[in-house]
Formats: sequence, C-alpha cells, structure tokens
Amino acid sequence: MMEPFAPYGQTHCAMLLLCAGGWLLAIRAARRRRGTPRERRFRLAFGRSILLLNAAWLAWKVTPGRFDLADSLPLHLCDAAWMAAAWSLLSGGDPRRLRHQLVYYWGLGLSPLGLLTPDLDAGPATIGFWVFWIRHWQIVGAALVNLAAFRVRPSWRAFLGACAVTAALVAPVTLLNAACGTFYFYTGPSLPGNPTPLDLLGRWPLRILWIVLLTALLFFLMTLPAAFRRKRGA
Repeated sequence: MMEPFAPYGQTHCAMLLLCAGGWLLAIRAARRRRGTPRERRFRLAFGRSILLLNAAWLAWKVTPGRFDLADSLPLHLCDAAWMAAAWSLLSGGDPRRLRHQLVYYWGLGLSPLGLLTPDLDAGPATIGFWVFWIRHWQIVGAALVNLAAFRVRPSWRAFLGACAVTAALVAPVTLLNAACGTFYFYTGPSLPGNPTPLDLLGRWPLRILWIVLLTALLFFLMTLPAAFRRKRGA
C-alpha cells in the first residue's frame, strides 16, 4: 500500500478491472431507469456526486500550503471533462445537444488515456490516488451511460462543435503553459514522469501541433458511426 504507483503493475491492472466492473453496473442501472421517473433521480445522484467530489478536491488543492500553480488550477483536461459530465447528467434534455456530445468526445476519446497511462507517483495509501481513479471513473462512466442508456450519438455537427470548443480551451491554456511552464491540457513544455504517448510526439512546441492533429483525427474516427448510421438509414 505504501509503495509508489507503477504503471502496468498489479495495482494498475486491478484498478482498471475495478473501473470496468463499476461502468457495467452503472450502465445496467441507467438502462433500468431510462424513460421512468427514476431516470431523473439517477441523473441527479450521479451528477451531484461528480460535482461534490471535484469541488471538494479543488478546494483542498487551493488551500494555503497545498496550492501549486502547475497543478491546482482547474485547467486540466479532466477538469473540463468532469464539468461537462456533471452538466450533461444534471440538465438532461435532447441528447443531440452539444453539452451531451462533449462528454462523448472527451469522456470516451481523451479521458481513457489518463487511465491507461496514469500520471501518478503515489499508491493506494494516498488520497490523491483514489481521487484520481474516482474522478476518471466518473467521467468515463458518464460518457458510457450517455451512450449506452441515454441515446447520445455522435454527429458531424457535434464533431465540429467538439473540435471548436476543445480548441477554444486549448489555445489560452497553451499560452499559460508557455508563460509559466505548466502542463495543463498536455500542451506544456514538460512531460509526465510516467511513460505516455506524448513521449513519442517529439519536442515542444512542435509536439503541440501533433496533439492538435491527433485529437482532431480521434474525434473524426469517433464520429464515423454517424456516417454509417445515416447511410444505413437512407
């Protein structure tokens, strides 16, 4: 329990399996409640749990003695993703709206990379370890529930919207990273301590271009089911 976290070790594999089991249970629960009065209660409970955990974690990180400019600001990708996930669950409504689609692209496209290549150095004996895994479980779980139970489906309009919103967030954060040496949204000059796909993208700042292009390509590939769905419907 006191040992540092090791990527792809027993602890990492155990947490991935635990997350997968939790996602299956969440999807099953959401499907049972879809279209009934209990759906709203499920949405509210899930959305509020996301808000509560992340608000408490943010408040803890900005307290005197713990604040770190490189980590404490809510400017990480997972921060944007948890906000979108909570908004989607709490608001409900038309699944074609961009607020729901963002959870699909960020929650299923980008956030799983954090689970597969965690930027963690502490093990299960620390609060940060559990908060990291619960936060990411919530984000991916919200995206899976939206997709499997609440009929959120990708579209080319959503693809353009997700690209636009992501770019609008990345641009100012990248300027902050360049000025302060921070690493928000993965576009800073430094790299995580653990191995990640970013290690393969070359030096900064050219690495930023590859991140942008690969993100757009990933979103494009995630939207292809919309093309097949339209063709089949025609």
